[in-house]
Amino acid sequence: MANTDALTFGTRLGPYEIQSQLGAGGMGEVYRARDSRLDRTGAIKVLASRLSSSPELKQRMEREARAISSLSHAHICHIYDIGLQDGTDYLVMEFLEGETLAERLRRGALLLSDVLKIGITVAITALGFVAMLVVPALDHRFAWSAVPVWATLAGDVLVAISFLIIFVVYKDNSYASATIEVYPEQRVISTGLYALVRHPMYMGGLFLFVGMCLALGSWWDFFVFLLMVPALIWRIFDGKTA
Repeated sequence: MANTDALTFGTRLGPYEIQSQLGAGGMGEVYRARDSRLDRTGAIKVLASRLSSSPELKQRMEREARAISSLSHAHICHIYDIGLQDGTDYLVMEFLEGETLAERLRRGALLLSDVLKIGITVAITALGFVAMLVVPALDHRFAWSAVPVWATLAGDVLVAISFLIIFVVYKDNSYASATIEVYPEQRVISTGLYALVRHPMYMGGLFLFVGMCLALGSWWDFFVFLLMVPALIWRIFDGKTA
C-alpha cells in the first residue's frame, strides 16, 4: 500500500479527488474527497502507512465495509465504494457535517435545555415506574377498585409474554444494544419477531406495563400508565431527531 502521508490536496484515488484531511487515528486516516463521476463529497478512509503491509488489517477493512453496507439506519453512515489505486486500498463513506469530540468538549457543559430534556425523561420514567408499584398497594389498602381473578391471571400471562419477547429478541438479535454499534459480519435482523414488527423490544415493554397493572390488581394503575404514554411518545420522536 502506498504511503498515506502522500495523500495531499489533488491526489486521486480512482474517481475521487482528495480535498483535505478530516482526521487520523491509531489505524488510519480519513480524508474529504470529491467524486468526479457523481459530483458529490465523500469521506475516504485508508490504513495508516505503517500498517499498510498487514493483510489482516486489509481484510478487517473489507469486513467493516461489508458489515456497514448491510445496514440501513439514520445514525449509521452509508458506504459508497471500496477500491484499490496504486497499491492503496480505500473505503469511501458518506460525508457528514459535524464536530469532533474534542470540539464538543471545548464548548463546555451541556446546554440547560439539554440537561432539562434528559432530566425530565429520566424523572418521568423513574417516578412512573415507582408509581405503578405504589398505586396498586394503596388501591388494595383503601379498596379503590376490584379486579377479578381472571384479569389478574391475564396480567400474569402478559408479564410472562413480555419476558418471553425480550428473551426471543436477544436470541434473534445478538447485536441488541442501547447504542448503535457495528460488528464484522453484522446483518440486519429480519426474521422471527423482527419480521412482524421493527422494534419488538418496545412491544415487549407494552405487554409488561399493561400486564403489571392487571397482575397487581389495580384499575387505577392504568391511569398511571396512561400518564407515562405521552412522555414515551415524546421520547421516541425526540430520539429520532437526535
